[in-house]
Amino acid sequence: MRNKAGPGAAPPVMGQDRINHNIEDTVMTPNVGGMDRTLRIVAGLALLSLFFLLEGNARYWGLIGIVPILTGTFRWCPAYLPFGISTCSTKKG
Repeated sequence: MRNKAGPGAAPPVMGQDRINHNIEDTVMTPNVGGMDRTLRIVAGLALLSLFFLLEGNARYWGLIGIVPILTGTFRWCPAYLPFGISTCSTKKG
């Protein structure tokens, strides 16, 4: 097997390309679809508004709205990974 990285580079690790390929398939692959994305962002904004509407220590519960805003924005939900859930539509080919 020839090292394509050039002289002085470390030799490739056996199976490394397969490991990287599997990681790329699961990490940050969009799994939040259009309607799910919209609902997450709207719900996140509603929760985040509680931070500004409530008084005292209860207002900090509104910060949990950041989570659905981020998952909707990045179209990736880590809670979906263990269950293999994806609300993204599949492309017809």
